[in-house]
Amino acid sequence: MTSWYDFQSTTQDYLERRHGDRVLHEPLLDDGTRPDHVVVRRFGGIASVYDSKMKQRLTASDVSKLVRDRDALGAGSATMVVANYTEIPDAIALQLEDEGIEIAWHEDLADVASDAAKVVVGAGATSLAAAYAFGYDRPDGTRVLNGDAAMGGAIFGLLLTAFLID
Repeated sequence: MTSWYDFQSTTQDYLERRHGDRVLHEPLLDDGTRPDHVVVRRFGGIASVYDSKMKQRLTASDVSKLVRDRDALGAGSATMVVANYTEIPDAIALQLEDEGIEIAWHEDLADVASDAAKVVVGAGATSLAAAYAFGYDRPDGTRVLNGDAAMGGAIFGLLLTAFLID
């Protein structure tokens, strides 16, 4: 079974790969609570709030806490990250749907985080990683490389590779 630390770390890794340095982990709110993860918009405001639950069954209080955090921060969205074995009763599923809260299964996040780590290993990875760094994120979380970004990344990668070989 995954430890709580590993559970949180995998979620954190996934969010950092997707949103970079715009992710805050357990920020302290005015009311003294600490949401697990908060994603800040590039030009101000809160994009989304994530709450991680590694438990047997979700409860109405779990949903209420996430709604309270989302509303307190004025976030555009909220996501509940749950363990693969977590049971979501029908009443709780309806509450999540009514509140517009998405469910993310931890196993899916772990697979994405693992796949992203594999991409930057091997031949040519330096160019790919550099090209990726020169792009920008869309609101849906996809990474976009325009022509200048891809060219800048490729040139940077080639120069770095040449330096490392020399």
